[in-house]
Amino acid sequence: MAQGNSTEVDSAFARATQLHEAGDLEGAIRAYQAILASHPQRADVRSNLGAAYSRLGRYEDAIEQYKQALALDGRNLAIRFNLALAYYKAAWVAEAADELTRLLAAAPENLRIDLLFDQSLFVTAAIEGVVTESVIAGLLTAAMILVFLGSMRATVAVMLSIPLSALAAFIILNSMGATINAMVLGGLALAFSR
Repeated sequence: MAQGNSTEVDSAFARATQLHEAGDLEGAIRAYQAILASHPQRADVRSNLGAAYSRLGRYEDAIEQYKQALALDGRNLAIRFNLALAYYKAAWVAEAADELTRLLAAAPENLRIDLLFDQSLFVTAAIEGVVTESVIAGLLTAAMILVFLGSMRATVAVMLSIPLSALAAFIILNSMGATINAMVLGGLALAFSR
């Protein structure tokens, strides 16, 4: 898109937004990128591009666009909230919490924000459960092998195989793009307790 006047840019943005709302995310992304090629200072276009990336599950790209949009319009609370959501969806919980803290600090005093549900308590409890179950399972299995077989070599092999299998499970989950949630942790706890 050539350097056009404000009306042309606004109409191109409206067309890109229509594509976005219609579900043609790839078309919307191309349209937003065409606008940004000639007008890189448009925070609204960057924010919408971030939203399109986020809907496609491309959270790292979304985060980059939201950061650039915030650099252009640092007072826009909607962009900051969307950045926090993108961090959360990318499983960058600490960064999401930081952005939400900044959002709360910048929010007007007449805005009331309440925490309705904190799933982190359940995830934390599930992580503790997995660690506890894996330690107990490893110790009991090692004790049984040592008592019944009398082999220190077999005991050491078992003590190494349980953490290695957990590591392999997390590597596979990461390569598949899966996140650690209560269901995954519950399944791992069940697997380690057997």
